[in-house]
Amino acid sequence: MNQLKLNVVHPDYKLTGRENYVTAEIDGEDFLKSSEDLDGSIVFFEDLYKSCIEEGSYLIFTCECGIADCAGWELVEVAHCTETISWTFTHEKLYKFTFNKKLYLKEVERFKLLLDSKYPWLLYNQTDIYPES
Repeated sequence: MNQLKLNVVHPDYKLTGRENYVTAEIDGEDFLKSSEDLDGSIVFFEDLYKSCIEEGSYLIFTCECGIADCAGWELVEVAHCTETISWTFTHEKLYKFTFNKKLYLKEVERFKLLLDSKYPWLLYNQTDIYPES
């Protein structure tokens, strides 16, 4: 089973235009730095948070500029089972991740509390994210 850890990345990450970013580690590796075709992408936390509530299609990743199509992102299919939450999506290749549901929900809630206390603009000022799909 895969493990998710969310992080706030600070300006020394060298992405343009934004003060802070949200990235995701999957199995201990910065997923958005794991391949050249993922570079310059960020996590759209609002949709990631919504994906905890019900299954469906979500814009979990987007380009650093806020336009998902700019970096070739499409929606992530999120499935809920009794003990797992799974992601399936294509970005140059097919990706499938399956997370322990309790650990996934705990990590997302931990991160939301961090954002609430230190980086509230990352939660509530996402008007510059444009899902083109």
